[in-house]
Amino acid sequence: MLYLGLLLPISYLAGFTGTAILTQWVVLSVILPWALFRKGPFTFYHGLGLVFLVYSCASLLWVPNVNDSVLGVWHLLICALAFWLGTTAPSLTQLWRGLALGLSISSLIAVAQYFGFESVYRNIGPVPGYSGLLFNSTVSGAATALVILALFCERLWLYIPLLLPGLYLSHSRGAYLILAVGLLAKYIHWTTALLIIAVCGLLAIYFVDSSNALRLQIWSVAYAKLTPWGWGVGSFYDIWYQSKDAVLIHPEFVHNDYLQLAFEFGWGAIPSYIILAAGLTRTQSVAWPIAIGFATSMAFYFPLHCPLIAFIGCLTTGHLLREPNEFWASRPSGGSWFVHLNSLWASGYGPYPIQPIPLSSRTQNAEQHP
Repeated sequence: MLYLGLLLPISYLAGFTGTAILTQWVVLSVILPWALFRKGPFTFYHGLGLVFLVYSCASLLWVPNVNDSVLGVWHLLICALAFWLGTTAPSLTQLWRGLALGLSISSLIAVAQYFGFESVYRNIGPVPGYSGLLFNSTVSGAATALVILALFCERLWLYIPLLLPGLYLSHSRGAYLILAVGLLAKYIHWTTALLIIAVCGLLAIYFVDSSNALRLQIWSVAYAKLTPWGWGVGSFYDIWYQSKDAVLIHPEFVHNDYLQLAFEFGWGAIPSYIILAAGLTRTQSVAWPIAIGFATSMAFYFPLHCPLIAFIGCLTTGHLLREPNEFWASRPSGGSWFVHLNSLWASGYGPYPIQPIPLSSRTQNAEQHP
């Protein structure tokens, strides 16, 4: 986990490995399938995840552009593998150490960019920030904020200072919001974090700048085109619309993953909402503030389509939901993907599992009551 965390931030070198298919997706495609050989509990939420994946693949039958949709399925599979890896990992501490080291290198590159060395490592995107080793300063800020949250949760204080220049130089307001909401949720209460999100949302609408105005336009276009079954995985990438000043805009993403899931899958997005909401209910977990930060980023950005952020968020959610829940249970021998009838019977089909009677006790009872 340490080396995977170190590799991901430094695997994309803008100007050297720049490509239409981000290098991080390729790295995850090579490494994450090995997680399938790891044992872990298959819970009710993993079953919902499989249902969602099946529906997303079935949506290829009615999407307008199959090419973009195949890419969308590929990305969802990577998210699912990250979710499973988080489920099988008893601890994420080594991963956070690796990500902190990798993003520290990116942070130092951002400092170099600030002093003029940005001819090779250049930022791609509308935000006038410095992206370091990442392709976009907003992505850099959001990923750095999530990792700083993780370091707070794990009390790995020594890794935080080197990340602060990258966070500041990203000039990402969203990154500060992610960090603030996560820290408030950790040290005060989750209701305060939700209140902060609501207030920031109202202020963003009241004080509309160019970026917020563009988001509102995109959201209105996506909302107007919602259908019961969705347009299919990856379908929003083909959306073009004309603004009020007759400019043709290709947004690529909704900039709100909750709305984009509804646009692409309709009612079929409900399993994904349940999984995300279930992760947010695990308030006693050490990694819970990271999930809060990831959920916050989904409200104004597209983290599920950014490999590094999607990996962090899905892996954390899988880790939060690694314990068997309700009538889905793992095998007593350590866990499997399959739910066995014996495990279902032993779990009692509910939140209050029935404790199995040891064989010795049953034999003793049979001798006393022939």
